[in-house]
Amino acid sequence: MADSAHVTTIKRFYDMADGRITGSPAELFTEDVRIYTPKFGVAAGLDAMVAAGRGRAMFRRMEHHLDEFQIVERGDRVVVEGTTEGETVTGRTWDGRTDIPGHFCAVFDFRDGRISRMHVYFDPDLGHEDADRYPWWRQPTTSPTERHDTMPQTVDGTIRHTLDLNEVEFVRHFDAPLDQLWRFVSEPELLAKWLGGPVDKLEPFEGGEVVIQIAPKMGATVYGKVLEYVPRQVLALTWEVPAWGHTPDLMGTTMRWAVEADGDGSQLTLTHALPHSVFREHLLSAAWHLHMDQLGHLLAGHDEHYTIQQNEIHALVVAYLEKDQAEKRAYYEHLLGIRKAGA
Repeated sequence: MADSAHVTTIKRFYDMADGRITGSPAELFTEDVRIYTPKFGVAAGLDAMVAAGRGRAMFRRMEHHLDEFQIVERGDRVVVEGTTEGETVTGRTWDGRTDIPGHFCAVFDFRDGRISRMHVYFDPDLGHEDADRYPWWRQPTTSPTERHDTMPQTVDGTIRHTLDLNEVEFVRHFDAPLDQLWRFVSEPELLAKWLGGPVDKLEPFEGGEVVIQIAPKMGATVYGKVLEYVPRQVLALTWEVPAWGHTPDLMGTTMRWAVEADGDGSQLTLTHALPHSVFREHLLSAAWHLHMDQLGHLLAGHDEHYTIQQNEIHALVVAYLEKDQAEKRAYYEHLLGIRKAGA
């Protein structure tokens, strides 16, 4: 059966959006078109349509599988269900025909042969980088001794490069009350369980001394001073580790743990700030990733001793290095693209 005029217009729009044909999508819409997309909201007019389309800058490419659309048409309303495939600017790929990301539904209304309303519903996390925040995606909890056989689904840490510092940051949600999370951040015996060694001293006031055996079997000890202490909110401290074994010292760094309520649970934001002279942001991203995993298992009621495995560290260092390089590459590609356009 041949496509109706409305369906032909919709497919022409997706062909233009995906770059298969040239032309201005604006010619397919009324001047007062109403637009909705996630993270953009509802707006009206052709300018709004163009603004919503800028979200595609998050992707190196995106293609809609037109031949597999499921279409329901009734008068001047057409509903399209379908899938996409593509690649994000950070190098993550997806294909809705086989993956969780890449499914969408769009509702089109027509007036005088043009699209007067387009509401599109989809998960914009097409790189599946935010999966760990959602409980229905979380994998069944395993004991710490089994975890080295199950690598994490995502590398959720962020590495930020500023003029003065490299910052490693993690934001994790836990299905635990705020008070319980704060205890694991501020009480030496509980803090030791996810940091990997005894907390010999933690004076809970600004200027208080801190001594943590972060890797006691290897002789690594953290010495610091409390910079900020707000009960049930923030613990920040200097974080300095003298050289141990074949590892050079780690000086001039700071650690900040900020906790807050998050829905029915709580959230921890861990930020480790490093001078540029410390070339270990990828290694520390991998280490803190595993420490945060351990904290999650403790908060879930698993109290087994856990030792970080070398294969875990190696795999995560590579993953964070690749993620960081992909983000830098995307930045420079974008920057060069702007320069070329203005040349």
